Amino acid sequence: AYRGWWNTSLGEPYVPKSMDESKNPYRVYLGIPAVLDAHMWFAVVMLVCLLFQYGSMLIGAVYSRPEFNRFHRCFGPFTAFFICLAAGLGTVSLALCDLQPKRGAENMFFVGIGISIIVLLFRGTYLASRGFYGLHFQYMTNCIIVVFSPGWNRITTVLIRMF
Repeated sequence: AYRGWWNTSLGEPYVPKSMDESKNPYRVYLGIPAVLDAHMWFAVVMLVCLLFQYGSMLIGAVYSRPEFNRFHRCFGPFTAFFICLAAGLGTVSLALCDLQPKRGAENMFFVGIGISIIVLLFRGTYLASRGFYGLHFQYMTNCIIVVFSPGWNRITTVLIRMF
């Protein structure tokens, strides 16, 4: 294991362990900005929170367990906070920092994804606060799809490199 953030799109680490050419073939990046490192850590927490939210919603709806619906409602603000934090930090880091692995059209795409995540999240939580739970479900489903779209991009890139 490399024990660092790994750029799956390019198949190399974001931060090399050594800049010595004979020891390390990954010499492209000298490091990543602190805001991007924070984004990666908060994204991990966000994904765990999303699993709890989705699981509590699913159990509450399928098995008609109101205590899981209450958990979903109470835990929602924490999940929304971590989604905003992870998406906001990622969007800021890509929009303002010069990063070698993401430039040009790919950079613009991911900034658009970050903005979409935050807009869909705010709209979905607003609708839930007004009692429109069907619309809340629709907006949050779209938000989750957009949250995981960069992951599908990475999975697709890895699969393309394998063949």
